[in-house]
Amino acid sequence: MSDSIADSGNKGQCCIAEDEAEDMAYDKDKNNVIKTGYGGRRQDSWLTYCHKWFAMEELPDSRKMKAILDRSLVYKFIVGEVLYNIKDIIRDAGDPKYKPLYEELIHIRKLLLCFRTVAI
Repeated sequence: MSDSIADSGNKGQCCIAEDEAEDMAYDKDKNNVIKTGYGGRRQDSWLTYCHKWFAMEELPDSRKMKAILDRSLVYKFIVGEVLYNIKDIIRDAGDPKYKPLYEELIHIRKLLLCFRTVAI
């Protein structure tokens, strides 16, 4: 690592991902971590100016987390019926029923790896 990168404060940058994050509007410490690096807030101990992902079944009261929602992209998903379980396809890859699906999964995986190496 070059000295300029190490000295720039980028060393140790991270991403934060949390599931079942319904309490984010009510937890003061979590709110401070989420908001650091934005709007003049300082990053003292942790470099938390990074990508943050939170998954929850329902959004908390929007008045309590207005500042967080102002910086957020909210995606709403619905439950769907699927024809195949990906775990079955991977586990039973030799089965003639799953072989074409398994080969398609491997092809997509290779394409995504190529995309990732080009995007870096």
